[in-house]
Amino acid sequence: MNKQSKSFVFGFCVLAILAMCACLFCFGGIKQEVRAEVGHTISFNANGGSGTMNSVNCTEDEYELPECNFVEPTYQEFDCWAIGSVSGEQKQAHEVISVTEDVVLFAIWKSASHATEFSVEFNAHGGSGTMSAVENAESLFAVPNCSFIAPESKEFSCWAVNFLEGEQKLVGDIIEITKNTVLYAIWKDIPHQTEFSVEFDANGGSGTMEKQERVLSEYIVPECTFTAPIGKVFSEYKIDGEDVLVPVGAILNVTKNIRLIAYWVDNSVEIAFSYADEEKQIGAQALQAKELGKALIVKIDDCTICFNQEAVQSFDGDLSDVLITFDIRKVNFRTDIKGAKKVVNIALSGTSFSSGEVCVTIPIDSPVPKNQIARVYFVGDNHKTTKLITTTDESSITFATNHFSSFVLAYQDKDASSLPTWAFILIAIAVLIAILLSGFAIYWFGIKKHTLGEIKHLFKKKR
Repeated sequence: MNKQSKSFVFGFCVLAILAMCACLFCFGGIKQEVRAEVGHTISFNANGGSGTMNSVNCTEDEYELPECNFVEPTYQEFDCWAIGSVSGEQKQAHEVISVTEDVVLFAIWKSASHATEFSVEFNAHGGSGTMSAVENAESLFAVPNCSFIAPESKEFSCWAVNFLEGEQKLVGDIIEITKNTVLYAIWKDIPHQTEFSVEFDANGGSGTMEKQERVLSEYIVPECTFTAPIGKVFSEYKIDGEDVLVPVGAILNVTKNIRLIAYWVDNSVEIAFSYADEEKQIGAQALQAKELGKALIVKIDDCTICFNQEAVQSFDGDLSDVLITFDIRKVNFRTDIKGAKKVVNIALSGTSFSSGEVCVTIPIDSPVPKNQIARVYFVGDNHKTTKLITTTDESSITFATNHFSSFVLAYQDKDASSLPTWAFILIAIAVLIAILLSGFAIYWFGIKKHTLGEIKHLFKKKR
């Protein structure tokens, strides 16, 4: 083998190895990404206690054990967590455990400190309202929140034990009860504040409004720049915590931090049908909504179709005879959409809309399986599909569209890879080609000691 051939063989082998490493790295990255998204489920067992603690999806290799939020059995208190079973390894809250699979944490209880027959009473000390005494208080007693109403210009500071000049305790402190005890509320002056903040709540609308800091005593209520929900229009603001509506331009005397909540009112024309109705005529309502500049909402039993104002204004024709066709059924055509459950067909006759959008809400008949999510796909020409942006609650899913056709509801794995199937096929083919080329190079140049010129000669001979 001459020097040129050896250099070619060496370079070819290096490229082949690099290609294989790149493919393996790609597969490893995908696997790692899917694992990171899936993680392991950590659930909690009350083991005789009551209440609930939500399961946690842990995507890391380690997990810090939480405080126990279960309600303890009578005369018992939380001791530790047992891993996997009540007889499993015991760990304290805030200790870190390794997570390599789904884990169940069992609450382990121990006998609580002996409860005495002493009581704890509460004295408002100038405040108002009542707090019920605690009878048969435990010997180690956690100081509770103060629910008395503070005197004017005062706020709660701490509790004084047994007399006003007694030892002061903060909420959550533990005191030892060895006799009947009285906790006196201690009040302090509210610091004088001259500047306040005003923030805004969209209340079902969308968009943002910047929080106003350092507001002085007088504040002019601004225009609402939130985007209204479909079928609604802004009316006034409501002051959070108060039954007061304030219009744009009003002058508020601000003496505390406040939140202004957007208050929306109906701005739509509605019509309702049943699935059983053969004709769903919406011409009169479409014309009315267009003339009044309102949205159009069509309800069909538990489904809702909302045309926003822009869509309504783009209706063409005289709108004298407009029908909407709507049906939901099981998928009755071949599709590559995994987990396809239902197809929704929507059509308009007698008019069309060229701008705006329509929000469609349909029910989810059965709970979505664990580790899956409901998605909606638009089905276009030649069954080409497009995944739509959706919002989901326990019983329905909503999607937006700018034209009607068929839509497929599917239940799909949350950890589904973002790479399409053809991408995995191409990666597999690339790996196979790299392996074959590497094997051929080793056989031809390494074992048989052939040269690059002999390959060229071989091809010329075959011609």
